[in-house]
Amino acid sequence: MANKELNEYVQKELARGVTTAQLREVLIKADWSVNDVDEVLKISSNVVTPSTSETVPPPFASKEENSSQTKSPAKSGTKLFLLIASTAIVLGLMSGTAYAYVAKIGPFSTPPYNQQNILSGVLHYLSSINSASYTFDGALSVGERDQDALPFSYTSAMNVADDTYSRDVRRTADMQSILEQLQFHGAPYPISLEDAEALSEGLASTVDPLSGNPYRYEQIAGGDDFALIAVFETQEVLKYLEDNFSVETILKGQSATFNKDTPLYLAVPSKPRNKFLEALTNDFSALSPEFSASFAIKGSLESIKKEKHSWALNLNAIGDLGDLAYKVNADAIYKDDIYYIRINNLPGLLGSLSTYKGKWLKIYQDTATKSTEYSGFLPIVSKLSLANDWYQNSGDSIWPLLIEVAQIAGEENLIFLTDLPKKERIDGELLYVYKISLRKEALVSVYERVTSSSLDGSEQVLGFLGIGKEFATTIKSESFSELFDYYQKNSTLMLWVDERGVPVMAQHNMRIVPPDSAHIFSGKQINLTFRILLSDLNKPIMIEAPTDAESLNEIVGLPTMVDVEGSQ
Repeated sequence: MANKELNEYVQKELARGVTTAQLREVLIKADWSVNDVDEVLKISSNVVTPSTSETVPPPFASKEENSSQTKSPAKSGTKLFLLIASTAIVLGLMSGTAYAYVAKIGPFSTPPYNQQNILSGVLHYLSSINSASYTFDGALSVGERDQDALPFSYTSAMNVADDTYSRDVRRTADMQSILEQLQFHGAPYPISLEDAEALSEGLASTVDPLSGNPYRYEQIAGGDDFALIAVFETQEVLKYLEDNFSVETILKGQSATFNKDTPLYLAVPSKPRNKFLEALTNDFSALSPEFSASFAIKGSLESIKKEKHSWALNLNAIGDLGDLAYKVNADAIYKDDIYYIRINNLPGLLGSLSTYKGKWLKIYQDTATKSTEYSGFLPIVSKLSLANDWYQNSGDSIWPLLIEVAQIAGEENLIFLTDLPKKERIDGELLYVYKISLRKEALVSVYERVTSSSLDGSEQVLGFLGIGKEFATTIKSESFSELFDYYQKNSTLMLWVDERGVPVMAQHNMRIVPPDSAHIFSGKQINLTFRILLSDLNKPIMIEAPTDAESLNEIVGLPTMVDVEGSQ
């Protein structure tokens, strides 16, 4: 006889409209015996009139057979497990989403920089690099001219610059002639230029070509010396005087003071040197339209901040001059104050170096400049030594100064972004790409703040950036404005950083349009691309010196130099 609990459950479910077929299936799956189920359903179906129901309530039943303990349906444990698993998954997704939102990564990441902090932020990361791998490459090619591409040329501003330069050339010629007469006269020197002019009919003009006023002259030291002063208009001539006659000439502002010790030969170039873009355009215009070239320098830096740093690089360059192709490949290593150089490939025209191809050449830094053995490699070693010395002595101190200048540049809005930063996935890594440009108006204010502020080491920074005293005047000239605008229109600068703001890659593209006089380049333009990539930042990098390296004399079979042996 089926137990009372089962009978009551069946009657209750039948009264709710559950069919006998549905009940039978559910109860059997819940481990009730077939006989008990059929017996209860047979009795209950004669008592309750069943109706159709679209839902089947969960089975709830138990039974006792042979004094066995009550059992729960088998599906209950499965549902509990699924509930717990689902809850864990949802909680995991929620916590991961919350972390991504707080950390600003993944779908919630935002660009790490804006216009004000991109320069200082990137410099901050660069200053923290202790070891890295890098690639610096470039390419030059000739292609079809873009529709908006025009050759560069100065307008009326350049004519004005030519006139001012010509007047400065005239002033230097006047100074030279007056100095010749004064030094021929000797001490005691005349009291005025009028007295000096009377000494010789060949004396040059004593008046300024622009103002018409006499040049300033003064007898000093009781007639034992004199001061001859001219005011110049162009920074280029002043820079020439500074580079060649700074010891004997006092330069202050736009004026130059000459004395008895000034050399008699003051001639400056009759025409101003070509500006960078003009010179570059003219140089490339002499090339073949089929010309192409590319290079890549790949290297590693180990323990940059330590006194005993090491580096390794490979240079690979190929080119086609139209009727002549070339390939260059070489390796260089610096380890423990020794340079190792290996030439892997050189143009056939340089056959004299074929003796060294494929062999590691060992050059000691402290003897390379003293021994004639390495005279052929002296220019390379000298430049490398200067770079090493500068980095060891000034490398650490320059970064804080550069960052401070970058902060000033950010406050003056020197940099502006030509487009919103975009996400880009490269080699599986999510990067932000910035298109960067400069505000011409901000250059003046940044320069003035750097030079007039209390920034310690401002001269060191400006020297590192290659900015001289004439820059303040240059950036205010119309010719510079024309040059700057043309450069902005024909070049692009892009920077890729990761989600933390670490610089990964930078690329500079520029097009150079030859002048119309270069007929072979009609409808053509020259495309330049430079790129630098950084990787393995602050990761362990091991640079090993080659074990088969030899000195130059050992390679060519000559006795080893004594000074080289003494360094071993």
